[in-house]
Amino acid sequence: MTTLADTTVETNWINREFKNLGIRCGRTIKRFIKTMGTLSNNIQASILGASENVAEAKAIYNMLKNETLTEPLILASHCKATLQQIKESKSGRVSKMSNFTLQFIEQQKKDTLK
Repeated sequence: MTTLADTTVETNWINREFKNLGIRCGRTIKRFIKTMGTLSNNIQASILGASENVAEAKAIYNMLKNETLTEPLILASHCKATLQQIKESKSGRVSKMSNFTLQFIEQQKKDTLK
């Protein structure tokens, strides 16, 4: 059984990962964070199956059509959060990071130097 404390911990990582999504619409950011929470709570289900109701599923599908939410934008937010976690960790290191995240961070560094 999921408790309120479990739900808070679950949504904390989502807020940390995506609060700095590089778009100006706070409503879209809130919808994206809510969607990530909904989908992560029932990861094997379809969007409709993971949603509380048909209205939420429709809101998720509408959000997915939003042209401002691009893959590079979402990945950049993830990488910023990862780098922030590294800075805040006691050792300054992370024991495990996906190769995809590392490659994205390296590409960001190269793009910044241009």
